[in-house]
Amino acid sequence: MSALATTNAKMLNLTPHPLRVQPVNAAIILPAPVVPAVLETEPQRKIGVVTDGSAVCVDVVTPQRFKGVTGLPADCSAYSVVIVGTFVAQWLVVRPELLERHRIRCLLSPDTGPESALRTNGSVSGVRRLQQHWPVVD
Repeated sequence: MSALATTNAKMLNLTPHPLRVQPVNAAIILPAPVVPAVLETEPQRKIGVVTDGSAVCVDVVTPQRFKGVTGLPADCSAYSVVIVGTFVAQWLVVRPELLERHRIRCLLSPDTGPESALRTNGSVSGVRRLQQHWPVVD
């Protein structure tokens, strides 16, 4: 288990939407940032077409490739916790030099798995818990 147990944490939400975290009997709602942290992608190219023999054709494109993250503040040291989307977190955690450059001490993402996601009309409306990506724990 991680040694993360922060009280009075100053949290920075860099997901592209307001974040509702509702563990049991209370909720924290973090507003959406003006500039969210998102992955930059390279343009996809059409490389073929698949058809089942009918008139329906489906384009086949190259995989989405990520080339960087935008929207990270230059210095996050004022925050004890930085929250980003899971894909952004997974991209950053294998690049610890970026975490150090942006002075990110603890990197979390919303846990949208079935045990944690709160749903309204089928859509995720919040989460019960957050996932820790950095520092890495086993």
